[in-house]
Amino acid sequence: MLLLGDPGFLYESGVSELRFQIRSGGATVLDKTFTALVTATQKVDATGAVIFKLKSVKDLATTDTLKKFSYESSKGKMTFALANTTLALPPGEAHVTLELKVGAKIYLTSVTLFEGNTGSYSTKP
Repeated sequence: MLLLGDPGFLYESGVSELRFQIRSGGATVLDKTFTALVTATQKVDATGAVIFKLKSVKDLATTDTLKKFSYESSKGKMTFALANTTLALPPGEAHVTLELKVGAKIYLTSVTLFEGNTGSYSTKP
């Protein structure tokens, strides 16, 4: 789970580019554009703020398959999971930069990924 709090968050379903990248040591080890794989709803809350809910649909890709993506702007909670992915990361743990592009905005964070089973990484040790 990731957290993203941006009161200026804007998203237009099927139009706003959605792209996720992982970088390790300056090299891009994953680059997944998933614009067509997300649907969204929006509503206006009691304060007049626009609330977005994004959710992935089934990804038919055989590699770097989007297993799950969801985001609720009211809570800032984001879930992102891939399957059938090979990451060129060192064994054990790796310090990486995550980049999420939503439309024209780019959100960055750094995390440590821990290798569970060989080739399987998570933010949980």
